[in-house]
Amino acid sequence: MAILVSQELNPRSSVYRQIANAVNRGECVPEDIIFGLLSKRLEEGYYRGETGFVLDGIPRTRLQAEILDELVEIDLVVNFKCSDEYLEKHQEGPWKDKLKEHFEQSKPLEAYYQKEKRLLDFQVSTAPRDTWQGLLAALHLEELNAVHSSNKKLIAPPFLR
Repeated sequence: MAILVSQELNPRSSVYRQIANAVNRGECVPEDIIFGLLSKRLEEGYYRGETGFVLDGIPRTRLQAEILDELVEIDLVVNFKCSDEYLEKHQEGPWKDKLKEHFEQSKPLEAYYQKEKRLLDFQVSTAPRDTWQGLLAALHLEELNAVHSSNKKLIAPPFLR
């Protein structure tokens, strides 16, 4: 989502001023703009023959998940988790408190997808290569090319534990 929003941060964009105002105030970009950008991108992908996608940064709330379900069928949500020890070691200062707050706010979203049987909890390794190989195995994909040929629609939401 950050990429879609940043692409609209040019004065020629019809939503530039709304995005810039929200960003300058330190607020989230309004949901109607986010879902408008997402809908446009998914439609463009459909017409290019894309059969799957990965979302990152959306949904952040249960309400957003319900709105997303009205737009498109989501097959699987990957909930990336890392150990508390890793977080304690790598998170300091105000980010630590924001992260804990974010985890608490994400629980209803996790519960929503768990109830729908679309949630895959995935333990992140400290080694990126191991994490990638483990994710491919969890998704029953053998290599990077399989990811590109998969018809699955996945969400990788931002709750990392």
